[in-house]
Amino acid sequence: MKLELTTKEFRRLLDMAYIGNWILNSTRGDDRFTDYDHVESKLFEAAQREGMPALAQIYHGEVVPSQAFVEGGIHEAIIEYENNAFFDILAEELARRDMENANIDENDNLALSARIDAYISEFEAHGTDNILVDADIG
Repeated sequence: MKLELTTKEFRRLLDMAYIGNWILNSTRGDDRFTDYDHVESKLFEAAQREGMPALAQIYHGEVVPSQAFVEGGIHEAIIEYENNAFFDILAEELARRDMENANIDENDNLALSARIDAYISEFEAHGTDNILVDADIG
């Protein structure tokens, strides 16, 4: 296969590959999807050949994203995604709880959406500051 990219497009591809591999493997410990690690390694090896050696390094015999790449802002994009996903999931879970986890049908979608929107507005204004948890920790 041959794929032609500009340097800027290839740099974006490196970001996308890293983010994708992070999503797939960052929580898996030793049970990683190694085929994704392998593809990421091939891309970062190509970065070395294409005049971007600062983006890759050798670690235990494998080409991996360098510390400079990892610390260069890519995790801010991942954190932003994780925060948005967290608040979206939390808003929906709380809205469904408010509706007593009923099977939501088409008639309830507007009510569910309104509750989700209200929670999202609250989270945008105050983050988690106003969340209270009644836990019996003992």
